[in-house]
Amino acid sequence: MTVQPTALARAAIAAAVASTLWTGPARAQGAGAPAAAPATAAQERPAVIAPNGDIADLACSVAKGTICRPGEGCNPAEKLGEEKLPIKITIDFDNRVVMSALSRGYISASRISLLARDGDQLMLHGIEHGFAWLISVDEKTRVLSMSINSARGAFAGFGDCVAVEVLQNKK
Repeated sequence: MTVQPTALARAAIAAAVASTLWTGPARAQGAGAPAAAPATAAQERPAVIAPNGDIADLACSVAKGTICRPGEGCNPAEKLGEEKLPIKITIDFDNRVVMSALSRGYISASRISLLARDGDQLMLHGIEHGFAWLISVDEKTRVLSMSINSARGAFAGFGDCVAVEVLQNKK
C-alpha cells in the first residue's frame, strides 16, 4: 500500500492533533476532578495567535524526510507523493494558509486551523482530505519540523525558513 497525500495535504506537510500540542493539569481537570497544583510556565497552554501582522510570512524548504507505514517501518523519503524533495512552501500567517507550487504548475493551499506560540516555537495545525498536519518553526533559528499523517502512514520532514520580506529585498 502506497501513501499518496492529496495536493492540498502535500502543501501542508505535517501531522498532529491540536490537543497534543500542550500538556498540563488544566487539560485533565473536569467536573469532580481533584484540584491540581498551579501550572508552571512550561505546563501552560501555548498562546493561540490571532492574525494581526506580528509574524513575518515565511518561505520554507523541506529538504529531508522520512516516510513510515504500518508493518513496513520507516525509510528515507526522496518524494512526498509526486513532489520531489526539497519541497518549497510559503506560510502566510495573516491569511492563515500554507501554500506550495506543485511541479505540474498548480498552487496548492491548506488552511491553518490552529496557530499557537509556545516559547520560541510557532505551531501550525490543520486537517485536509483525511490527513492531519503539523508544522513547528523555531522563531529564532527558523528551523522547521513537520509531519503529515493518516491511519495509513506518516511523513516527517525537516528544513528551514526565511522571512518572505528578506527574499523580496534580494530582488
